[in-house]
Amino acid sequence: MIWQYPEAEKTPDFKMTGQQLAGFDAQLLSERPVITIENPFDQDDWLAWTLFAAQVDEVQKAVDVKSCNALLLK
Repeated sequence: MIWQYPEAEKTPDFKMTGQQLAGFDAQLLSERPVITIENPFDQDDWLAWTLFAAQVDEVQKAVDVKSCNALLLK
């Protein structure tokens, strides 16, 4: 499923900061069986990446329960 919101281009109220998007994505993951979220933030938006990782750290969980032995980092 692809989420597209063309109204966001016309209405500033639909736009989110990286921080807001981090919270939105974390909430989405807690409520729905999401398989993957690819490139949710700009590569240089360190604050959004940090906030998101603090809320949804599946990598640490996988290490803790020994369910993986590798990580593909793009």
